[in-house]
Amino acid sequence: MLIADRPVLPGIAAGPLPAGPAQATDVVVQDVPANEGFWVGTGPGQRVWVELEAAGESATRITVGSRLSFVGTAVRLEPGYAERVGLAPDEGSAELEQLGGYVRVRAEAVTVR
Repeated sequence: MLIADRPVLPGIAAGPLPAGPAQATDVVVQDVPANEGFWVGTGPGQRVWVELEAAGESATRITVGSRLSFVGTAVRLEPGYAERVGLAPDEGSAELEQLGGYVRVRAEAVTVR
């Protein structure tokens, strides 16, 4: 995965995640703890949070182990974001806070393999 033309996966450094254009090719979904949000990467400490943007419930089905490609935008984390999306401590809320950002992707911009 590239964010602002910098590779962040594999080998993501501890936050903050850069902001800017994001592009992922064949990244693996690690966990899907929120309705429209999921982790991609290789596991805790080596993953990025992705939020699907859709009007209502997206038709895109994301499951653990899926391989995804997409283009989106990495943004800074807003205060209270993890709680708003329902991400609990055991689902990586502290990890997300440490990253300081996440990737927003339009649901129709995701290719599931």
